[in-house]
Amino acid sequence: DGEKNLFEGVLYEMKHAFANHDSFFFILSYVALFFGAIVGPGLALSLYGGKLDEGEVAKPWFTPVLALNAAIKGRYHWDNSPLSESSLATALSNRLYFDHYYDMAMLKIVAAFSFKAAEADSSIIDGTIKTIERTSQQLSTKLRALTTGSARDYILMAAVGTLVLFGLIWGVFA
Repeated sequence: DGEKNLFEGVLYEMKHAFANHDSFFFILSYVALFFGAIVGPGLALSLYGGKLDEGEVAKPWFTPVLALNAAIKGRYHWDNSPLSESSLATALSNRLYFDHYYDMAMLKIVAAFSFKAAEADSSIIDGTIKTIERTSQQLSTKLRALTTGSARDYILMAAVGTLVLFGLIWGVFA
């Protein structure tokens, strides 16, 4: 019985969130919902103008919020233009300058790191590869001088090498 399907699990969580058994949290949840759903849009309308574009019509359920906003604005003649032209509004529209300072900091860190990484790549990695290439070319040039093309010479070298290995192994294990 402890297993719930998706719908039952979501329903259980919604009951837990919105039908809390503790009366304080029950009331607090619905007060927060009220302020978020009703007062929030009204406050936003007051701050950002509260006018619909030409040809737009408000939803019927939102008409009381518009009426309340108009009544408060008409009664108190609240003007938000000083607030909207303040340095706080400028900072908020620029996201508190986080992007600006982040870009400045990252540019210095990343540019320095990428310069050092490119320097290490060209000196260490490329240098190692070029050293291996140069050494293998020199070794192949020297080996080419040793090769005669005669099978007899190659068989003799293989036999001598085998005897040397046998002698080394015999000496180690004896």
